[in-house]
Amino acid sequence: MNTNLVKTDRIGQLTSDFFRQAHRLVFSQLSMSPVEHDIFALLLSRLDKEHWSVPEDSNTKPSVLSPHYSFTSNVLCEWLKVDNRSLYNVIKEPAKRLSEKIIGLQEPNKRKFIYRSLFKQVSYEEGILTIVPNDLLMNEYLCLSQGHSQIYNDTFKALETDYAKRLYTALCRFKYGQGKLNPFSLEELHAFFGLLDEKGNLIKKTYARTNSFIERIISPAIREIESKEHRIKFIVDEKTQNLGWSYKKQGRKITHIEFLFYWVDPVLIDAAEKKERAKLGNERNPIDLAKETWAVVESFEANSDGNPSVEELNNLTANISALIQAGYKFEADFMMKFSIAMNEARLRS
Repeated sequence: MNTNLVKTDRIGQLTSDFFRQAHRLVFSQLSMSPVEHDIFALLLSRLDKEHWSVPEDSNTKPSVLSPHYSFTSNVLCEWLKVDNRSLYNVIKEPAKRLSEKIIGLQEPNKRKFIYRSLFKQVSYEEGILTIVPNDLLMNEYLCLSQGHSQIYNDTFKALETDYAKRLYTALCRFKYGQGKLNPFSLEELHAFFGLLDEKGNLIKKTYARTNSFIERIISPAIREIESKEHRIKFIVDEKTQNLGWSYKKQGRKITHIEFLFYWVDPVLIDAAEKKERAKLGNERNPIDLAKETWAVVESFEANSDGNPSVEELNNLTANISALIQAGYKFEADFMMKFSIAMNEARLRS
């Protein structure tokens, strides 16, 4: 394939429901606005090893130029949730800042740091945004070493603040008992949330006060993630009653913050949602329930736990006229799936 240009003109071309971010990128010194975060996430959602020429020796510079990733206006509008008339103004300044973005890759234990530009170029012309990533960060972009976070697109885009998006990428690093985030020093958190200037000083003196830093950055980010990510449960610290975090002290001074959370097993989530659906039953709006049943039938897979009941399918039939008026299609392929779903539901009942 052409490794120089990768064009995306529909959301379906994204590789999955999540994007990956390398460990070093997750915990780098990086500051972005919410729109910048979302544009960067769109790029990461499109990355594929096949787009790059990866040498056998990872210490060797790639033999070709970085791939050019282009996104059409319809993809940008759908991803960023903006209309086409507003798109140019929404992305212009964030794109400019992204083109100048420098990332700090630090290894404090080795007294080592590297600063590199994220991109070679960010441009927009005739409704197409083109991003050229820096090939010197190829290992980080392709997650070739040190592990990575798998970050869910739906939650990440739903988060509205830069601090919540940043924290969420870290919470995604380890899931379902596969590891644990170590406590962060306050200095590490200041860098992580992009609160330092080029000289390493806090951009706002108020953040030097731990209470202010927690009240303005940590706690709001936790509350926002809690409200939009049902797969994460934050734990209340027994000692302080703080939601989602505890601290370590040296004398009377707080030196480290530890995030208290766990990821809920997907099997338990599915079981809880199924139980809640059964509990609500007929109390729900029949048209809303019919819309949900339509979506399940449209992507029907035999013998799946979430397949509709006879009652739900009958409710769908009773509300066909309302759904057709709302734009739902009942074509031959759909009706065949409906028939199979009904037969299966009757066998279960």
